[in-house]
Amino acid sequence: MAAIVKADKVCYLATIGGGCPDEYQCALTCSTCYRGVGKVASYCRAGGGGFPYDSCVCAMSDGAPCSPSEQQCVPAPKQSKSQRSNLQNPPDQQAMESIFGLVGDGFAVVAADTSAVHSILVHKSNEDKIMVLDSHKLVAASGEPGDRVQFTEYIQKNVALYQFRNGIPLTTAAAANFTRGELATALRKNPYMVNILMAGFDKEAGASLYYIDYIASLHKVEKGAFGYGSYFALSLMDRHYHSGMSVEEAIDLVDKCIIEIRSRLVVAPPNFVIKIVDKDGAREYAWRESIRDINVAAA
Repeated sequence: MAAIVKADKVCYLATIGGGCPDEYQCALTCSTCYRGVGKVASYCRAGGGGFPYDSCVCAMSDGAPCSPSEQQCVPAPKQSKSQRSNLQNPPDQQAMESIFGLVGDGFAVVAADTSAVHSILVHKSNEDKIMVLDSHKLVAASGEPGDRVQFTEYIQKNVALYQFRNGIPLTTAAAANFTRGELATALRKNPYMVNILMAGFDKEAGASLYYIDYIASLHKVEKGAFGYGSYFALSLMDRHYHSGMSVEEAIDLVDKCIIEIRSRLVVAPPNFVIKIVDKDGAREYAWRESIRDINVAAA
């Protein structure tokens, strides 16, 4: 059964009966309400009687039609776990990229491919995906190009604004938690399809590395990776990584990961950039190039 309630410029349709055990199924149900006009949002409304949720609520706003005759939503069909997994994790730009990093003795190193691709096209092979956040922090990001650039620049400017206002820089942990908070806020509105490895060095805490994915999960790690290249990088780091690595050992392990990705991955990017952060600051360490961009005159 469905109950329609009209409020100021917003219409709420609650699908009652059967409960709302899954917010994803509720979103699928409300998606059938959309008629190409306005906005349709969904959420599960808490109920009682021993049930965690009682109804799936669809909120139509900004001119979305809301009359019983034309706005009758139908329940979403049940889907298998594999079908849901494919819908929730579609193959996209994030998986085509490779970024990884690790923490050594007093430093952290991150590496990223430098390919700018779309679909089956490679636009350039010298795209730097590791941003210097401030003097002692690095952000390696993968994801949709627009989201990646816009979000990392947004974080960079807000970190700089905090230091300008307060006279002290954010610690790496504080910057990571701020980044996670912004992703979590955007997740319910207009999510950024960005995965991030944040590396930094603090006088008290030393070097650290934070893993932040596009659904705002945050973990402090000693090694991490994103993209298809992570299948090879993580396995190699599991085998060869140990705490207290020297810079030479860490770079040798990074090179092993790059060689493995190039030789085993069918969509392997040719070029990588490596950056390091320690007590002396964040800086570029090296490029690993197998091809170079060449400017060719138009025919």
